[in-house]
Formats: sequence, structure tokens, C-alpha cells
Amino acid sequence: MAKKAVDPLPDLLFHGIAYLIPGLNLVAQECEISIGEWIILWHIQEGGVPGDQGQATMLRQVLTKLLEQRGFGEANLVRLLNNLEDKSLIRRMSLTQQEREQYRKDDEFFPDSDAGRQAVVLQAAGDEKIKAFKRRLAEHFQSWRLEQNPITRRALDSATGIAREFAMWFYGPATNKSA
Repeated sequence: MAKKAVDPLPDLLFHGIAYLIPGLNLVAQECEISIGEWIILWHIQEGGVPGDQGQATMLRQVLTKLLEQRGFGEANLVRLLNNLEDKSLIRRMSLTQQEREQYRKDDEFFPDSDAGRQAVVLQAAGDEKIKAFKRRLAEHFQSWRLEQNPITRRALDSATGIAREFAMWFYGPATNKSA
């Protein structure tokens, strides 16, 4: 049986990507953070388990596996984590066996095996950095959106859900806790 030809993606999608990536980079620069650093912070916030003081905490090994699935290499991840720690946006720590067991009971995201006790904790400044990035991106998007005609604005409102669904499918729901 012959394979069905894959429909090509429209050039408009590639134009959007070509403009979106530099725009995200601009927002990141305005927030004094790299795109990679923001992605790490966001994954800790989304996938972490609240610690004693409510700060999102994630096992380092789980974070590494998650980000490797998204194209991050180990050396790059170490460099980015060092930068985030130097900026006091995260804290790296070792969990006691008791703490690790408590996290495992509280959340299915922590593996059952004794996969290690190194953890990454999102600090309050890291949480604020995520919020600042989102605010700044929303401001840029809203400014641009208001320049569009009403039909385009309605289409954009519909496309937001479609874009999220595509991203979830692309990475797979098993790798995304919030799915």
C-alpha cells in the first residue's frame, strides 16, 4: 500500500514562526532572561509539586528528561540552570528520603523508583520573572491585535486554542502534566 502524501504546511505558518521567534527573543531580552531560561522556569512552575513554602519543586532528573524531550541537551541545561541559580530565580537542593517520599505521595509526576534526590525549586523571583514575561508578551500581542481588523481578531481568538492543541499533540500529553 502506498503511503499517503503529507499535505505541506502553508507558507503562512513559516512566516508566523519566522516573526514569532525573534519577537519572543525581544520579550525575553526586555525581561533580562533567555528563552531557554524562561522555558525551564515555566516547566518547573507547571510540573513542580508545591514544597513546604508553596514553591514549585521538581526532581532534577525529571526536569532533565522533560527538557530532553523538548530538544535541550544536558550541557545546555546545566548552563541554563547555573544562570538561573546565579540570578536567584531557582535553587538547587538535595531532598531527604522522607521529603522525596512525601512529594511522591502528593504527585504522580515524581517517579516511583529511587531516581535521585536532587531537586530544583522555583524561587519567588523566578515566579515573578515568569509573570513579567507573560505580561510583556501579552502587551506586545494586544498592541498588535488591536491593529488588526475585526475578522482577523476573531480568527486570532479561535486560533489560540488550536495552537495550544497542536503544541500538546506535538510533545504528547504523556509528557505534559497540565494536559
